[in-house]
Amino acid sequence: MEGKYWRDLGYQLRSGPDLTAGLRETGGASQVALRWSPVDNTHWSPAPAIGYTLTRSDGTTTTVLAEAISQVEYVDASVPGTGTYAYQVAAGVNGGEATRSAILETFLFVEPSPTGPDVTVSFAQAAYGAVEGAPAVPVTVQLSAAPERAVTIPLTARPGGGATAADYRVVPDSVTFSEDSTVAVFTVAALADAEIDAGESVVLGFGTLPAGVSGGGQVTVEVSLVDTTAMVFFERPSYVAAEGGAGAEVAVRLSVPPARAVTVPLTATPHGGATAADYTGVPASVTFGRSDTMRTFTVTAPVDDDDDDGESVSIGFGTLSAAVVAGSPASATVTFADAGGPGFSADLDAGLPMKAVHLVELRLRVDALRRAHGLAAFAWTDAVIEPGATPVRAVHPTELRTALDEVYDAAGRVRPRYADASLRAGATVIRAAHFLELRSAIVTLENSGG
Repeated sequence: MEGKYWRDLGYQLRSGPDLTAGLRETGGASQVALRWSPVDNTHWSPAPAIGYTLTRSDGTTTTVLAEAISQVEYVDASVPGTGTYAYQVAAGVNGGEATRSAILETFLFVEPSPTGPDVTVSFAQAAYGAVEGAPAVPVTVQLSAAPERAVTIPLTARPGGGATAADYRVVPDSVTFSEDSTVAVFTVAALADAEIDAGESVVLGFGTLPAGVSGGGQVTVEVSLVDTTAMVFFERPSYVAAEGGAGAEVAVRLSVPPARAVTVPLTATPHGGATAADYTGVPASVTFGRSDTMRTFTVTAPVDDDDDDGESVSIGFGTLSAAVVAGSPASATVTFADAGGPGFSADLDAGLPMKAVHLVELRLRVDALRRAHGLAAFAWTDAVIEPGATPVRAVHPTELRTALDEVYDAAGRVRPRYADASLRAGATVIRAAHFLELRSAIVTLENSGG
């Protein structure tokens, strides 16, 4: 032995490792947990490093599970199926085998994967709305049929419209259906903040679907995150109300539906010499329900004998609650036009006869509106109106009503109503009121952008 070391002659280990095994279930999969005792190498100096190689045999094929590892435990998560398996661990030194454990046989029963019909998964609807700070909104996921097995559907969530994950409560990673269920429900909540974030949302979808499940129908859903603080504003900054006419329909809008009913106080300030007697219809407030974004009211100007050029009323907002803030435009001005209306002759009242000019003016304005809405010029009876020669007959305002109704239809608006619903030739006396109603209907449509 002189001049030689034990490592030169080859190490010998006194005893092999003792191998033990245990069964366990993880995530529905059967596994074998193996442990062995470390071999004693303290009788050598210096002590050699020990490496362990673990094998598994099914009686036909031997599989190396781990080679030259230093740890003394291993989990076999790749068991092919039910059967008896023989495990053995060998301890090696300097790359060569030194000793082996006894063969340890283990019987393992692998639960077969449940089977069932192929099904499709979808969301019950395309969109939901979650109001900031309000109770969470239930979102429904549905299967086309009972799966006859437990099915877990992974979910995905993608913020949209400038939203971030801080704007909504975390969406669950998945929903699970029992073997006989077809509906699963989870909730999404919008978290309250002090910002007005119109357009924010979270888009939900499905992750990688399990075997036997495919997407069908509505595979994504958008949950709008609705602000509790809404902007209130007038639809337009200016309107015109003709004296004796149907008036100007003023619209007040909210940027988003409110989380609860909101009342917006209104103010009215006359200008240009007008007084409160020159108009009616401005309410003290308008109230929006939970699903409302628009409220309207009609400002009318009664007929008087005064020249009202320049008279108007400015409508604004009073002291607003914390649920709303003023947007733009924050006020609307309704200008009062004398009985003739803007662009009409002013000498139309009950004490004067109807003139050819009154009829011609109405036809010109109606035809202009028809062109603006893609309609052809109307084929008028008495195409040429001669002052002093062409009498005003019932057919003339009747045609004007018909031509104007077609414009209202094209504009998607409700047709005007008239005091005398039917004008009968030889029976109905054509009065100034009939033409004033038509003028008012024309001005109302022009005010709306028509």
